[in-house]
Amino acid sequence: MFFFQLESIEFEQFLTFFHFLMLTFAKVLKWIQNVQLLNKYVDISHKKVFEVFARINSYIMAR
Repeated sequence: MFFFQLESIEFEQFLTFFHFLMLTFAKVLKWIQNVQLLNKYVDISHKKVFEVFARINSYIMAR
């Protein structure tokens, strides 16, 4: 049902929605790191995920 709703949304709105999801996910990752739950497991992959997010985010902002 979720994907059927996404098909009717225009691409720009999807980018905005995806951007919101990325920011939320990044906040959750940051919260996990700040609280230091699973810190040694999250730390390395956390930085790689942020690099990917930063690239996608800069692409979205450039539009």
